[in-house]
Amino acid sequence: MNLSQLKSRFLNHENINFLSSAQGLVKLIVCSHHSTGVIHLQGAHVTSFVPKNRKEFLWLSPLAKYKKGKPIRGGIPICWPWFGAHPSDPSLPQHGFARTSIFEIDKITDLNDGSVTVQLSLQVRGDYLKFGVLSFYLKVQINVGVSLTVTMTSVIDNGYSIPWSEAIHSYLAVDDIQNTSLFGLRDTRYYNQLSGQVECQLDDSVYFDQEIDRIYKQPSNLLTVIYKNKNLLKIQQSGSDATVIWNPWVNKAKLIQDFPDQGYQNMLCVEAANLETRDQRSGKQEHSISQMIS
Repeated sequence: MNLSQLKSRFLNHENINFLSSAQGLVKLIVCSHHSTGVIHLQGAHVTSFVPKNRKEFLWLSPLAKYKKGKPIRGGIPICWPWFGAHPSDPSLPQHGFARTSIFEIDKITDLNDGSVTVQLSLQVRGDYLKFGVLSFYLKVQINVGVSLTVTMTSVIDNGYSIPWSEAIHSYLAVDDIQNTSLFGLRDTRYYNQLSGQVECQLDDSVYFDQEIDRIYKQPSNLLTVIYKNKNLLKIQQSGSDATVIWNPWVNKAKLIQDFPDQGYQNMLCVEAANLETRDQRSGKQEHSISQMIS
């Protein structure tokens, strides 16, 4: 569906607008009673969330590429149907194909509380069908209100087992990473992807003074980003078995093409994830994972 068709279809929603980039990526601007959000149809990718009288919640790289088939650096990418490298074929794209696929808008709903919900979907075709899948698709529901909520629902109807993993890969904006901490993970074991070791979080908070890449297993569902001893953001998660914490720091930031050299100072990734590969069997089944930022 092109830009003019989208505008015509959702003409009655006065609080939304559609725009297209010079490269042809369509984005939806949602103005709820409480906040403004921007969603790119490629990847069902939230690239901005600004509550009224507040600053931007999300970090977006000034070097981000807005090209068809290229992931956007920052905001909230969707990792699906695998997280990281593909488990058996390293030639396939990092973090799956959902974040570079064009989603369909199923519906837009104005809720009584003044928020706006956008529901999008991606139908899977191709290789998965040869495994006997009758239907395999992803629904992404984004609620723009007092808080920002992203919910991913995988829907499978098949006669065989289909493995997948997933993540809501949120880049949060912070004023200074070295004065930022993350509370809520004490006594949680994590896999340190830099050292290859399993360790345990002993402090009340995670502090940032170097590169960090950790997978916390079975974490608390409520986390708090703290800046200079003041609560900055609250993160509530459901349906996930892990929380991924990432900041590339000085050296790795310089190696990432669409990441500014000093960008690590103003961002922190806190990702809701399912990394123990899901393995649904016979019959129609659904699984949802959700993250709310407020």
